Amino acid sequence: MLEFMPGRMQTESLKNKMRQSTALSKALPDVPTHYSVRSLANLIWRRREVKERPYVLVLGSGASLSSGASSMEEIVSSIVQNHSIKNSDGKEPLEAFYDIIDQCSESERYNILEPHLRGATPSSGYRHLARLIRDRYFSLILTTNFDLFLEDAIMDAGMRASDFIKLLVGCNEPKQLVKTLKFNTPAVKILKLHGDLNWRIFAFTPAETAQFPESIEAAVADILSEDFIAFGISLRDRDVARCIRKEGGSIWYVNLEPSKSIDLAYEAIQARGKGKELSGEMARFDDFFGWLRLEILVTEALENTDDPTESQLLNAYRDSWSGEDLWKVAPLLEQMTKHYAEVQRIDFHELSLERCAAVYQNMGDYRRAAKNLRRLGKLHTDANLPAEAVLAYKQSLEFSRRAHHRKGEAVSLAQLGQCWRAIASPLRRVRKDQQAKEAMEKALDFWRECLSIFEELGATEQITRVKRWINEASEGESS
Repeated sequence: MLEFMPGRMQTESLKNKMRQSTALSKALPDVPTHYSVRSLANLIWRRREVKERPYVLVLGSGASLSSGASSMEEIVSSIVQNHSIKNSDGKEPLEAFYDIIDQCSESERYNILEPHLRGATPSSGYRHLARLIRDRYFSLILTTNFDLFLEDAIMDAGMRASDFIKLLVGCNEPKQLVKTLKFNTPAVKILKLHGDLNWRIFAFTPAETAQFPESIEAAVADILSEDFIAFGISLRDRDVARCIRKEGGSIWYVNLEPSKSIDLAYEAIQARGKGKELSGEMARFDDFFGWLRLEILVTEALENTDDPTESQLLNAYRDSWSGEDLWKVAPLLEQMTKHYAEVQRIDFHELSLERCAAVYQNMGDYRRAAKNLRRLGKLHTDANLPAEAVLAYKQSLEFSRRAHHRKGEAVSLAQLGQCWRAIASPLRRVRKDQQAKEAMEKALDFWRECLSIFEELGATEQITRVKRWINEASEGESS
């Protein structure tokens, strides 16, 4: 097995790039990377079609940053600054952090780590991944994350608790854990290698991540001898690194920055002699799984469609990536949104809207990006998904402001108000609690802001409509 040195810190440049990650990438994905994503999508789809075991998926902390979790650097900095510790011997922040963690009880460790790991809501990348899991493209996921974003996204995708099982190293008895991994049902298994937020198990320090129990190390080594995809994991945790044998299947390593000859990921791929790296802006978590899922859907549609219009459209879309001119890609994505809206293919309609917005964003056309995101928000609203609609409208608001498009800004604000009213309404029917009141206050704040813009623009019809919303909401609050 390869022997890697322990350590969880990412490079400063990687930290800065990941912290800037949003639901949509901010720079042009290069064409070779897109073709690599397409190649991987074809392989993933084919494995399911021939009923071959899916790729194993290995997730690290890079997967959760866009969902609101803190990076390791942010956790270390915050905890070292906020907890009194004698550091006269010149300890590095990471070493001081380990000292603090080692001296904490289980409850104390949970209390100081929980705010950094809870986050807000699963990002679009987790939502796309969850739907790929639901559709049987992945069945075994290994993760070093403590957070619950993956589990939440799986439930949001319509899977039941009986459809998957979560196994925890450090909680489940090792022999039973290894035995359960071999069960045919449930088909989906999540193996949390370093702990879980709800179970208050956190393997953080080098001593805690040095080595798995013998039976678990053997099981993980067998798993990682198969073809696997690694995302957002540095492969620097010694226990994980020990499980990567020199002989085995392909490693697809997805990371913002290409690995160097001294990197452990590079060493792992070179030792196997099989695999590929996907790096650059398309290797952001949300973008990667968005593009991957779209390419899988395109592959599936081209194999099964008997509609010549659809076949022609999808082939034209694929051909449009033959150069770096995204002005050819964007119009075809827009045609796809219209086609799949007409035939009521919600999955395709949603993805093509999101990816079209991403392409326009990459080109710096924020006005068109915002327009597509508002359409995406409307689609989520119609599907009674107000939380997802909020994310789309918030992004559209940001882009409208970048484009200095006041009308688009006002429309996004108005729709954000509608979303928060939809969130507040069922809560108010059940109970008049603080949560419902706060949601309605957010709605009112958005409407008041959009009203001032409509008044500035002299949009009489919109002014009347928004005033009615404000009056109705205010009357409801006082009743």
